[in-house]
Amino acid sequence: MKKLLLIIIILAFGLLSKAQEQTVTFYKDGFLKKEVKEKKANFKKVETVDSEGIIHVKVYDLFKNWLISEEIYNKNRTPTGIWTTRSGLGLKKWDFSKLVYANKEMDSIYRSIGKELNDNFDIDNDKIAQFGENEHSLFQYLLDNLEFPREALERDIKGVVRLRFAVKKDGSVEVIAILDSAHPLLDYTAWELIEKMPKWKPAIKNGKPIESYFHLPISFMLTY
Repeated sequence: MKKLLLIIIILAFGLLSKAQEQTVTFYKDGFLKKEVKEKKANFKKVETVDSEGIIHVKVYDLFKNWLISEEIYNKNRTPTGIWTTRSGLGLKKWDFSKLVYANKEMDSIYRSIGKELNDNFDIDNDKIAQFGENEHSLFQYLLDNLEFPREALERDIKGVVRLRFAVKKDGSVEVIAILDSAHPLLDYTAWELIEKMPKWKPAIKNGKPIESYFHLPISFMLTY
């Protein structure tokens, strides 16, 4: 009986090992750019891949003995689900389930739509969508409302995020997809920045409001 029980335990352990692959790496600094041996490490990263290809990444501060971030990616390495980060402001949760990353097919479709709108645009009678009172209003909105996430600053993360969004007939804004990613934390921040925009003046075609599409780069860079 004991022998049978031992065999069952070994088989169960073997199945669990196949279902989850785990990698543990150690780092000296919080940027996690250079691996070191465990004895010299201040940070530990544990990456687990489950049977469905979902990747869970947990980073621990070994000195403070706490979890500083928990990230989830699908099998295509696209961020998904609820992330948790810890910074000087405490714990924060990020809901990546709403983010959409464009593939070539999606990008091609919206490029074709945009081209058709431009080709049929009557410069004398039609109007493109406009944010605010003039061409500088959009830049001013970004300048006033863009906040570099502290979690990204503490990890030396920077870059440019490019998004595609729609201005609806009623002037409301809908983010469609991220075209170029910088880092999930920056992607999420850029998405919310556009998502929370006040209404635009919609595009006008043949005297009636229509839906139109834009792409916009948002830069997360520090200047000294």
